[in-house]
Amino acid sequence: ITSANFLPIGGSLTASVSSTATLSSGGSVSYSITASGTGSGSATIDPLTYVISGLRGGTVLLTASTSGDTNYSVVSATQTITIGKGRPTLLVGASTTTIRVGDVLSISSTSISIAGSPASTGGITYRIVNTVGVGGATIDGLLGVLKAEAAGFVVVEATQGSDSNYYSPVPATLTITINKGSQTLTISSIDMMGLDGSIVPVVTSTATGG
Repeated sequence: ITSANFLPIGGSLTASVSSTATLSSGGSVSYSITASGTGSGSATIDPLTYVISGLRGGTVLLTASTSGDTNYSVVSATQTITIGKGRPTLLVGASTTTIRVGDVLSISSTSISIAGSPASTGGITYRIVNTVGVGGATIDGLLGVLKAEAAGFVVVEATQGSDSNYYSPVPATLTITINKGSQTLTISSIDMMGLDGSIVPVVTSTATGG
């Protein structure tokens, strides 16, 4: 077997062989993929194109067999193929990207794994990586709950850890526009006083910090 013995999850290679048969072809060649040991990987091979696709990290056994012909007998060869880690795609989003000061917004992420491969189990975390203008917000690093605190723009970054099948994906970012919030004023001082008396007006606001 002359083809490579390594491919990543989601990657592919074409199986190939060379033969010492010189008087004729030695017969047609067929290929098969089987598991290789405990905790082995997973792969498929196209019976027509002989393209091997890696599905799960670990090792698999590639077997190539000839059918033989009038000059040569049937023979087979095996090769252990290592399937290395792949890299999923991380997407981040929210129901809206425009909120107001005081609003709370849930940020969510989707990790897109290689088709036919296990889903990535790496944990996803969030953080605010920078602000543009005077925007400000806080975010729960695990839940992705963002609270707007100052008008402007903020950029939220989502990252995902690695696992046994995948490296960490490229971090994903989302820009949130924070507009001015609305506030309510409440006058709570007394509404009566005597002649020549005085009162101290007391007013409270729903704006953060009063």
